[in-house]
Amino acid sequence: MTKDNSKNKLRSQGWFGKTGKDGFIYLCCVEEHHWKGFMEMMGNPEWAEEPIFATRMQRAENWDALKLLLEDWVREQSVDELYHKAQARRIPFAPVSTMGDVLNSEHMKARGFFAEIAHPVAGTFPYPTAPYQFSAMQWTLRRPAPCLGQHNAEVFGELGVEAKEIEELKQNGII
Repeated sequence: MTKDNSKNKLRSQGWFGKTGKDGFIYLCCVEEHHWKGFMEMMGNPEWAEEPIFATRMQRAENWDALKLLLEDWVREQSVDELYHKAQARRIPFAPVSTMGDVLNSEHMKARGFFAEIAHPVAGTFPYPTAPYQFSAMQWTLRRPAPCLGQHNAEVFGELGVEAKEIEELKQNGII
């Protein structure tokens, strides 16, 4: 494979597209049944029966033409519509979320993914927690990130540096 996506022979497997209504999507037709399901979702357009789109490799070789056809259809959809239609057909598909989308996601809120943490300098903000959850082990974010130099005394103390020397380093602007 080359770095130039237009020359990538596996290109038709994954595609980012812009909807005309509200954002971007990612479609991943790895298997032939994914592609067929996607074509059904599109209403089985006539062009899908063209020999140049018959196999994954042919779709990749004719990506420039295929991309235009996909873009025309996707442009008329919303991210949410596409996501739910694809999910119902078990087509690998994902909305491309902005940070605002993730922060306001009902799914992330239900999972307790963000924790409100008060930082002494930055203020109170939602911070991401662990991207996973275990039933037998609870993981929580208990404190904000430290301020610059906040733990110098503990760290240098554990390294055997005397309190007096730590204070000298601080006064000399070294730490």
